[in-house]
Amino acid sequence: MDFTRASRGAAFLLLFGDILVLSTGGAAADSSPEDPKLVTDSTEFDTERGAQEVPGETTITLTQELARLPEQRGQYLARHRYEMPTEAALLRVTLPASSVVRSADGFVREDDHTYRWDGTTRRPTLAYAVQANESLDRTGPIAGPGRLVYADVGAWGVVSQPATGHSWGWREPDSVGFERETVVDGPGAAGDVMAYLGAYEEFTHNAHGQRFRLIVPAAASLSESPAALFDSLSAASDELRVGDRDETVFVIATPSDNIDWGVRGLQTGPADMWVRDRERLADADNVWLHEYVHTRQNWAAASDLGWLTEGGATYYAALLSLDQGSISFERFRRRLAVGTSEQFGGSILADPATWQGTAQYHVGALVAGELDRRIRRQTASNKSLQAVFRRFNGRATVLNRTDLQSVIAETAGETVAARAERWTTTTDRPAMWDQAAHETAFAEPPEPARITLSTADDRVDVSGPYRDRRLAEGEPVVPGETVRFAVLAENFGGRPGTFTARLFADGSVVSTTTGTLDAGEQRRIEFAYTFTAPGPVRLAVGERVLDVQVIRPATPTVESLSVNRSTISAGAAVRLSATVTNEAAWPAAGSIGLTRDGRRFTDSRVRLDGTATEEVSVVVRIEEPGTYTFGSGNTTDTVAVTVEPASADDSTNQSSEQSSDDTSASAPSTDDSGDGNAFGPVAVPVVMLGLLLGARLSRRSSS
Repeated sequence: MDFTRASRGAAFLLLFGDILVLSTGGAAADSSPEDPKLVTDSTEFDTERGAQEVPGETTITLTQELARLPEQRGQYLARHRYEMPTEAALLRVTLPASSVVRSADGFVREDDHTYRWDGTTRRPTLAYAVQANESLDRTGPIAGPGRLVYADVGAWGVVSQPATGHSWGWREPDSVGFERETVVDGPGAAGDVMAYLGAYEEFTHNAHGQRFRLIVPAAASLSESPAALFDSLSAASDELRVGDRDETVFVIATPSDNIDWGVRGLQTGPADMWVRDRERLADADNVWLHEYVHTRQNWAAASDLGWLTEGGATYYAALLSLDQGSISFERFRRRLAVGTSEQFGGSILADPATWQGTAQYHVGALVAGELDRRIRRQTASNKSLQAVFRRFNGRATVLNRTDLQSVIAETAGETVAARAERWTTTTDRPAMWDQAAHETAFAEPPEPARITLSTADDRVDVSGPYRDRRLAEGEPVVPGETVRFAVLAENFGGRPGTFTARLFADGSVVSTTTGTLDAGEQRRIEFAYTFTAPGPVRLAVGERVLDVQVIRPATPTVESLSVNRSTISAGAAVRLSATVTNEAAWPAAGSIGLTRDGRRFTDSRVRLDGTATEEVSVVVRIEEPGTYTFGSGNTTDTVAVTVEPASADDSTNQSSEQSSDDTSASAPSTDDSGDGNAFGPVAVPVVMLGLLLGARLSRRSSS
């Protein structure tokens, strides 16, 4: 719905009258005979143009701050901070009728809503409360269940910026202009006319010379992803070749729970719009596109052409949705066919007084669509209704039905123009066309590319330092592990098309894959994500959603200790084995320390899959006779090894035993010096070097 363009003719004429009185856009001599050199100018904030800058050699600068008033629902605070140049001699501010002034510094009150600058304060200020809630009686295809079009609920608000007027003066030969900037004090965002006050997240996208700002309040719950909305709006921006595009499109996704909006969407100003967060793209009454189309209708219409504002937006919202593959032709056909209903039988588009219900939306969409189809047929698809819109956008005057007829005649000939005159000035209606007629006129028999991203299969694989296997449903992972899964990209349309598959982790894009699919083609696309910290993580690509629980690794335990022989000769080697187990259902990680006589002499880093068991072994050479007790810090179990003095024949026997028991001659050695040190003061470096370079670590695992 267009809040301003629906009655743009009347609004324009009213503003034009004000311009003559206040001389907006041009200086005029003040009528005061005491000061014949005083020159004045003025500007008004309106919902059609937003704030207008007036150039000058020097400038009065207004910074307008908007803020919530949580204790006063339905209102918000506006603060004006002015910078007055020395050349300025006069400033008069007219505040909205609903405003209540809270403070004024450097201003003199003339009446309840008019304040005059005192002439000396260089940085005067005004602060006032403004009614935020605005309502409207409206029905139609994009009507909501209530009446509100702007609202403040305390925690957040979607508001229209204050409609203030400014007039100012200076003395020749100086020239003073005026400029305004609107900011939000606290969390919030401001467009040209609308503003959102409260906590939010902003998404931006650039396409076709436009910057889209999507404001998603913290209380909102989008039914479409920001990426999908940007894709749709970008495609519409490209397809609508109807004149210059606004540099910035300001879009608020308004919360819809527990608030009675009177419409499903609203567009106002040059390119500000809000749409309820629950609105979907797969809708013939696509509100996102409906309001965007309004941003491209830059003409002022008299009452006999007012139907084209809403009727044209309704038609193009359905057509663009069809072209983007969001709806089928049957849904498109049914939407436009509503215009043939008997409930609008007495409605004449050029005469608003005869409109029954919302005829301008329904009958207007049907007539706009049929005119588009006939223009395409008459011009061999070289021109369309967009050519008419483009001509309208280039005119500064108020347009009426005669202008429509003449522009159509110039575009497609008198026959089509006569049809337009008949369908807008009588109750005659065109019939809704079928798919064959649509394909013929629109010269695109195949459906556009329609690519979906769905679940390829249920398989999810996990890999990393603990395991490399398929992940069971609901099975947790630990930091450092990577999951892999696939989605299926499929083109259901009749033409090749490109796709962008984005992997989201908790709503943030972490990787992107693009490609092209021929009509009917499928492609399996694999995605991988490595987890870095504990906590729940939601991964999503298109329709594929994967909820993963990430937890800290469990701690492995030593189940038992053993040695390959309990008695050896001095200088021989023994293999010490520890059976390590993970009793948890998820991976475990930890350090297994082996001790000799209570002193740790080696550590082994162990990583186990859930419920897995591994054997960790180390080969140790012992040089001194005695009885040695080996253990682990993870268990109370110990094993003893007796080392007997070596005999003259032991070197041959040890060599044979080591070979048969797979113990290494380069194994680390231990030595008793009799002073209580585990390895002796000289032997410690040798033992550690031996462990690092000569000890062989072997593992056997089961799960």
